[in-house]
Amino acid sequence: MMSSATYTQLDPASPALFSPVVVTDLLREDLGIDGVVVSDDVEPTRAV
Repeated sequence: MMSSATYTQLDPASPALFSPVVVTDLLREDLGIDGVVVSDDVEPTRAV
């Protein structure tokens, strides 16, 4: 499951689930994942 966190050492401009660097370069090419990549809620946590 993808995280909505931003990993500044990989891609400082985008959260992981929207980052081509993380999704394509890391998951697809480096780790060889060829299946569906999913994420949970993409909205930031809100105080209730």
